[in-house]
Amino acid sequence: MRVQAGLLATAIILGAAGTAAPAAAEPPSFSVRNASQATVSSVLVSPDYRRTWSDNRLDDSIPPGGEQRIVVSDGNGHCFYDVLIADTAGAEQEIWGLNLCAAPLVEHR
Repeated sequence: MRVQAGLLATAIILGAAGTAAPAAAEPPSFSVRNASQATVSSVLVSPDYRRTWSDNRLDDSIPPGGEQRIVVSDGNGHCFYDVLIADTAGAEQEIWGLNLCAAPLVEHR
């Protein structure tokens, strides 16, 4: 899954960059804030060692200015994930090796 696609968006990742594992009761997670003018239509998340993307993880689309928390319940204690965010304007943003155990905030622009 390490194929680079044209990035039409910028990521701002806020939060600790440490490698600490999450508490046993808390699966890895992150928040997506939509700072673009288009609606975020999909967020795909896969462990950084996989070559395929997951299904769309959004409960509902994220309108401009909106935010949604994404919980990854299939992590089995793994912290590092690749993330693909797509919006209705056709922009795609890829983030490689994001540490979800730090529960970061990703801003889609």
